Amino acid sequence: MLNKVEDMAQRNYVDDQFVHLLDPGFGSDPYPSTRKVHDIAGNSVDMPVAPFQYLETHDHSQLISFVGREGGDEPFGDRSKFYKLQPFAIALYTCQGTPMLWQGQEFAENYVLPNEGNRRIRDRRDVNWEYFYDQYGAPLIRLYRILGKLRHSFPALRSRESFYYNAQSSPGNGIVAYKRQSTPHKQIAIVFLNFSDNLQSISVPFPEPGTYREIIDDKFEISVNSANQSISVDVPPNYGSIFIK
Repeated sequence: MLNKVEDMAQRNYVDDQFVHLLDPGFGSDPYPSTRKVHDIAGNSVDMPVAPFQYLETHDHSQLISFVGREGGDEPFGDRSKFYKLQPFAIALYTCQGTPMLWQGQEFAENYVLPNEGNRRIRDRRDVNWEYFYDQYGAPLIRLYRILGKLRHSFPALRSRESFYYNAQSSPGNGIVAYKRQSTPHKQIAIVFLNFSDNLQSISVPFPEPGTYREIIDDKFEISVNSANQSISVDVPPNYGSIFIK
């Protein structure tokens, strides 16, 4: 997922391929859900496995640097554009697999790592903890904390079942939606991501009747009267929504 999100951040777009990356079981070469191992008695058993999913690592520039750069002779990412990272964070914490968080990602650490040369291996990249509290870091910290709690609390967000609403999504306008579902707990989550700078509306069929509450900001609910009723949802710019039944 890493190279894909860097390209998306730099070129300011989203597409079907990105959403498919959030579902490692999709496609002709899916990531396996189990692996054959031997238990302590030597019996062959199926061990559950899942991929790591991540937006940043130690040997790549921080994601904010692909959104924009500060001026000056030392390259740093433009942290004033921190809001562009929000839909990526929501995607990370609602994807299949195990989210991995690189240090400083949660408050828009902004180092640029050279592709080659001495600076690539010699430059110090100490964590700037003061970013944790500033006007750019604090909103991201809030979002990451919320998302971590939500993934822990709702089995649907940790499940192995996804469905991309590709017919209803409009990647060209920056808006995509997908369903996450936990069969054992019979829980449904509908995730909306808006990578554009404008409010976007999207209609998707909510699979079951009932009340769906938006849980990131926990401010409003949607009532669904019948199975697969299409409901229009307004998604804020450079942000997202998660509805849980």
